[in-house]
Amino acid sequence: MRLYCCLLIIVNSLAGCNKPGAPSGTAPPAAPTTRPATVLNEDTAGQLIKESLPSAPFTLSTTMIQPFMAESATEYAPLPGTGTAGTPNEGEGADTPQEPMPAEVYLLRRLIGDGLVKSAVKVNSYPVISGTWAGINTCVRSSDSSDPAKHLDYVLANQNATCFKFPLTLQLQPVSNSNRVSGTSNRGTEAWAARPLEASVTPDNRLIFHRLDGPQGAEGPFTYIERGERAYLVGRSDYLYSGTASRKRAEVKTYTYAFRPDLGQSNGRVPAGKYEIGAVSNLLLTIDTRAEATFAWSVSLNPAGKAMMEAQGGGVRGLAGTGRAEFAKKPDGTWVLVPPLRF
Repeated sequence: MRLYCCLLIIVNSLAGCNKPGAPSGTAPPAAPTTRPATVLNEDTAGQLIKESLPSAPFTLSTTMIQPFMAESATEYAPLPGTGTAGTPNEGEGADTPQEPMPAEVYLLRRLIGDGLVKSAVKVNSYPVISGTWAGINTCVRSSDSSDPAKHLDYVLANQNATCFKFPLTLQLQPVSNSNRVSGTSNRGTEAWAARPLEASVTPDNRLIFHRLDGPQGAEGPFTYIERGERAYLVGRSDYLYSGTASRKRAEVKTYTYAFRPDLGQSNGRVPAGKYEIGAVSNLLLTIDTRAEATFAWSVSLNPAGKAMMEAQGGGVRGLAGTGRAEFAKKPDGTWVLVPPLRF
């Protein structure tokens, strides 16, 4: 069902629907250099339509794979050859039972395998933040410093020795091969024990919680700072977390994917082929200076179009239909195509 929906999205991204009575789509405007015709018949009408097509390539939407192309720690291996999503491909262990591959992942890997999508690798370094972290309410007003290290020094030098320490304890564990951190928060009460938390670490030593149950101000974001054997998570308020310094950093590779620049991908669409015009028929005057006709059209797919259609089970057939064109007669007696073409 998911593959059918993905294919339906691409089919609907054609210039329009081909079935009689269905709403028609619109192709980009005709090229302004179309030559006028002094006599309008099926042959000259077809020529006018063909001359409008160089500026109107057939495109396919890339929206479904864009989230998978963004920077992440996931490396997608190339998957050359033909096949369809949800089935093993040659060289992918076809004799071994496998979970169906998501259509978006299969499509991206096919495009990588065909050399149409390239990857860029970046290595980021993150502090290793793990172990037990005790929450501390320092009872010190903010130092109004935008420098977390200076703020920490101010807080440690001016905190009240008898200040109440709020009993929120964090257990943090780095997630391998990523910048994510998992764990639990605990207030030491039966009603609040080991609640799950999720966070991520940035290359500039900040810890950002995405899920944390705690007092207001305890959710950060925080900056990781080491002071000898101790380390602190420093926020902008008077809340701190204190733990053991790891004195380690982890390197994590991230991957970003993009279509080859020469393919002309733009605004979530990639040129996937060109329209080809067949016979013109049903040429009729609507008024003395206006005429309409229908025309057969098909799409000749380029490598990107073939890969995208084949990978989603659509093959390269069925990209054809009947369109409609309108013509107008100028005062000098010549006929011109009135954009847009309707497919």
